Amino acid sequence: MMEDKINIELTILLQEIELLPEESCIIFDKAKRSFVCFIDGYNEDDIDLDEIELDENYIFYLDSYEKQQLNVFDSFIDNLSGKLYIEFENAFNGRGKYRRFKDLLYHYQLWDQFNKHEENIYKDYARQWCEDHDFVLIEDI
Repeated sequence: MMEDKINIELTILLQEIELLPEESCIIFDKAKRSFVCFIDGYNEDDIDLDEIELDENYIFYLDSYEKQQLNVFDSFIDNLSGKLYIEFENAFNGRGKYRRFKDLLYHYQLWDQFNKHEENIYKDYARQWCEDHDFVLIEDI
């Protein structure tokens, strides 16, 4: 029997990335066709993440560590040049780096550009994840 392909909306995938709490991960439940968030290894129904990892109905989507590895901030800085590159590179070090980064975005009116950059990275991740698992990505609704 051939299984129907799973359709997933891009907006849902992006929302899962954006709302991902620290020390957590998102798992996709194929049977229910929904996402489950685990914080410190447990979800709101008190299901242990270790118990479901062997179940073929669950597919890992993203965890807070992997989200950090998407390098949204570093890649944004790498796309800058001249004085902007130097200022952002210097600001994005040590304690308070996110506040200083945000302050520079506002100062140079780059907030919209940064948000677009972040969205594009998240979209690329979502597209690749769907492709890797043979899911149909619904981009426009």
